[in-house]
Amino acid sequence: MTTTSAEVGILDISKLVPFSLGNSRVHRNSEKRKQLRDSIEAQGVIQPITVRPSQNSDDVFEVVAGFGRYEESQALGIKTIPALIKAMTDEEAFEAHLSENLIRNDLSIVDECKAAQKFISMAQGDYTEAAKRLGWTDKKLSDRVQLLRCCDAVLEALSNNEIRIGHAIILSSFTEKLQQGTLAKILSEKWSLSYLKERSGKAKKYIHTAKFDCVNCGDCQHNTLPQNDMFGSGLQDKAMCSNLACWKTKTTSWVSEQRVIAEEKYGKVLLFIESGEDDRSTVTPSAVGKDQFNSCVSCESRAAIIDDRDSREGLIIESQCLDQVCFSKCEKSHAKSLKTPKPKKVTEQVDSNSTPVAKETTVAKAPVVQKTPAAVTDNELASLRVSAYGELKGNAQLKQGMVIALLNELGGFKCDLLGSSRHDFVDNVLKCLDQTPETLQGIIAQSMEHFFTVTTKDDSTKNPTTLLIKALSTKDNAKEVAIRTWLANEKTLSNYTISGVVVLCQESGFIEAFEANTENVSKKVTFGKISKLGKKAFIKKVIAFNYDWSAYAPSTMLKHVS
Repeated sequence: MTTTSAEVGILDISKLVPFSLGNSRVHRNSEKRKQLRDSIEAQGVIQPITVRPSQNSDDVFEVVAGFGRYEESQALGIKTIPALIKAMTDEEAFEAHLSENLIRNDLSIVDECKAAQKFISMAQGDYTEAAKRLGWTDKKLSDRVQLLRCCDAVLEALSNNEIRIGHAIILSSFTEKLQQGTLAKILSEKWSLSYLKERSGKAKKYIHTAKFDCVNCGDCQHNTLPQNDMFGSGLQDKAMCSNLACWKTKTTSWVSEQRVIAEEKYGKVLLFIESGEDDRSTVTPSAVGKDQFNSCVSCESRAAIIDDRDSREGLIIESQCLDQVCFSKCEKSHAKSLKTPKPKKVTEQVDSNSTPVAKETTVAKAPVVQKTPAAVTDNELASLRVSAYGELKGNAQLKQGMVIALLNELGGFKCDLLGSSRHDFVDNVLKCLDQTPETLQGIIAQSMEHFFTVTTKDDSTKNPTTLLIKALSTKDNAKEVAIRTWLANEKTLSNYTISGVVVLCQESGFIEAFEANTENVSKKVTFGKISKLGKKAFIKKVIAFNYDWSAYAPSTMLKHVS
């Protein structure tokens, strides 16, 4: 059975399967579940669950929301269940699933922590957006995610009400080993929160293990060894800091500095506690294919994770995808492509004595998806807008078409050319481009008469960037204009991450030319070396090299006019 709209039906439970993207509800309130089972057993009628037709098998449905009702009905041997059957995309189903499972009043504290983490990851680090979607305050969101610094044993004890939130908050600043050891003491000796605070206040850390600069720690009153003894007797490894509040502040500041550095190289960077391992996937060529991997380098959902847990601060996890639905599609697409023969690769013959020239890019079969960073897209569109206007500013049909489209949008004027109903502003202008100026002038006269005598005020937004680029795409030389417009200068390249610039250099043939350059060879300067420089220095090296980029533009630029 398939459906294109929502409908309520009675389904055979044997035809139901769990949601294909996983069940996000980890901890369940046993008392609430017992109440649910008793209610189902007594009444025999329950609120409909939400399902969607399975993409893998006919007459099978995935349980998107209401998994608890489904499970308890199964356990009671019930054969059928009421269900809201709705065709949903993966994105729509995932959102509905999370809303059902994570935005509830009966969640355990651990469920709330996981919900905070999952929604922060989905919002790609935007706490305000995550709190809004959860219906929480910003403070509640921040408090919950901070608890994720606790190890699993501490979270489990918190979930079982064996310790209080205050205990967990204090333990969250300890190493995992110390958390486990202290938790055992709390449980066996019944430590109160005040006693834990007292004990934790006596904790110390070895100064030589600090990540931050300890140049001012030598003569600090909280240093267990005086400066002269510390550096005079070889005991510096035994020096300890007894002011852990100061230690935490400096460590947090250091992690923030490292995050900024990492953002220059990787783009988006989230803290370890902001994105759980189940909320992201590692992007590799073997997982999604080489072409898709290169496309993913500049994707807005691509991120790096910087660890901020005690004793692990600064560790980087690269190539993480925050869009689980998209990643799943990419994986499936690559797996499918491995089962089909690959097209033959055509290589271009280049005169070895000529100046290295970028390989002209063709718009081949696009990867599964690429969410281009906003900075890159904005820069491409802005530069293309200028070039498109230069090509089209003398086009009489464009000017007349804009007048007709504006009057249609403002006043609802209709004619045979535009059709019987109002249309998109850009589409209406494009319909005018292949008409004669005389025909368009007549339509303008009619529309003006309609506008002045019939129209009431109707405000709307017009986008000249979209219009000009769309109009440019109708011209035979649109691709050449786009290639001519894209410039490998500092303004353009600074919008990419270091990894993104590397991909541009790889696609254009720059790397090959750079590695073959006689001067670079003699000085043992390799592309790999310059790519390890900071972003600004790397871009300056790329720009400084005498390379002809005039025949190249990235696929993201060409897509605007394709």
